[in-house]
Amino acid sequence: MKKPSHKKDQAKKSQKLIIWGMGIGIFILILSISSVIQNNQESEVVSRQLKGATYNLLLKDLLREVQICRGIAGKNFSGNDGEKFDIADQIKTVDERFQHLQEYDAKVKNILETTTLYELRAEWESIKENMENIAPEAMEKQITIFVGKILNFIVEISDQTNLMISNDLSVHYLVHDVVDVLPDMSENFAIMRLEGRKVLENKRITEEQIKQLSYSFSHVKHSLKEVEHGSDLLFSESPSVKKEIEPISIKFLQKSEDFLKVIEDEIFSGIFSKSPEQFFAIATDTIDHVFLLYEAETNELEQYLSNELGKLRWERLLFSLVSIISVIFLIYSLYHLYRSMKRTVDEVKVKMNRIAAGKRRVEEKFKETEHRLQEIERKFSQAILEAHEEERKRVSGELHDGIGQALYSILTLLRVIERETNEEKRRQYVQQTKDITSDAMKEVKQISRSLRPSALDDLGFIPALRSFIEDYENMYETKVTFVYEGIEGRLHPNIETALYRICQEAFTNIAKHAEATKIQVALHNEKQHLSLTIKDDGNGFNHQEEYSPGLGLYSMKERAQGAGGTFHVFSEKNEGTTIKVTVPKQYIRQESL
Repeated sequence: MKKPSHKKDQAKKSQKLIIWGMGIGIFILILSISSVIQNNQESEVVSRQLKGATYNLLLKDLLREVQICRGIAGKNFSGNDGEKFDIADQIKTVDERFQHLQEYDAKVKNILETTTLYELRAEWESIKENMENIAPEAMEKQITIFVGKILNFIVEISDQTNLMISNDLSVHYLVHDVVDVLPDMSENFAIMRLEGRKVLENKRITEEQIKQLSYSFSHVKHSLKEVEHGSDLLFSESPSVKKEIEPISIKFLQKSEDFLKVIEDEIFSGIFSKSPEQFFAIATDTIDHVFLLYEAETNELEQYLSNELGKLRWERLLFSLVSIISVIFLIYSLYHLYRSMKRTVDEVKVKMNRIAAGKRRVEEKFKETEHRLQEIERKFSQAILEAHEEERKRVSGELHDGIGQALYSILTLLRVIERETNEEKRRQYVQQTKDITSDAMKEVKQISRSLRPSALDDLGFIPALRSFIEDYENMYETKVTFVYEGIEGRLHPNIETALYRICQEAFTNIAKHAEATKIQVALHNEKQHLSLTIKDDGNGFNHQEEYSPGLGLYSMKERAQGAGGTFHVFSEKNEGTTIKVTVPKQYIRQESL
């Protein structure tokens, strides 16, 4: 006889373990999915930043070629190696840079929500058409304006691809250099090259040239300090970056200082000892080193973002694998839970079949003795029918007020569970539902013996009502105030039952319809009668619906009248509801009243 019980315990333990495992699996699955979502968002940001860095690198090449084009616009001017510059070849090079940009823009499906690139291309085509028809000075001015738009476009790309958004200081310093500092420095060096060459060609300097050169000179001096300071911070943050960029940075700083010294010694001093060709070569070499540092830092930025994107993709793969494993584990657990529960159901079916077989044997035995009772049955058939009818009526009333209310409470809890998003509260409400269901089952079993609540039998109306109020407050989170005066000892059992059932019905109606936050219950022993008042601050209702069966008021009225008392309800829309029951003292068993 112990083996079946042992197997039953084993099955219960197995089911509990499976359910616990499923809970853990669901928790891990939720974490994994949320991590994948967050990873996707971060990957999208880094991918956009990487595209912006590549875009910036291509614009760097365009900027350089346009500056060179401006330097030789309208003239065949010799470089340091004596080779003649060809403006047509340089225009072709600029066109190629534009083509590279447009191809990349199409490749990344126009990551910018702007038409700036195509506007720049259109403006460049206009400049090319006018190049042979206007003076060199006017052409230089047009290209200078065009270069300014390229610089603005570099900043625009940085903003739209969120390049500046990073928690890594190394990235912040690199982006600051390649977006704000180095492009601007290249342009100021190019302007000094252009204006300085003119000064040396003419062997004189105008006020406008002094103003222009002084502005660019001071701006470059400030930018050099900014680059030097940023490089120190960058190298301290990232030794690997220092290894790659420091030699280029040192060379760049030295070349820049040398060129600024030439500007001071040759231009501002008015010596004009260097030839335009020599000056142009020094300036071009300096600008070349600006672009070397520009390219090195942009490449380093690209490499960092590529590595970061690779890490995020590996993390996403890991989280995806964890999610897949969690799903497989949940499916496996569900399958075994189903098998375990199926075995339990099969065992219950076997037991039910045994019970049915026993019932059939009893019925057969009953039929054997039935003829002995036929005479007695005829005599008492009418009495039994009447008793059954009375009992059905009584049980019907008790089922409505007791089990009916319990079932409605279960329905209300299920609705609360359906709306509740907090997992802990959902478990609490599920447990409350189980408890109410268990109580309802116990109450059904007790109906045949006594339809009165055990608390009424054992303790009386007031303790029973206190217990009910406490449960109600916990279940519906509603504040209930209960006061009583002049009540000592026990009331008549019928009165206690009637008052208790009225309270049950009233509280159920409040939970179902009123949406109240406060309930007041008062029980007073007055001179001529006992009064019970229940008041809430809920929605109230139309007084014409006072005894609608849906509200349960008719049932409360019947119970009050059955106890020899009266029942009154007072309510208005949005004004709450008050129920008052009075029972004359002649209907009350006063043990101590």
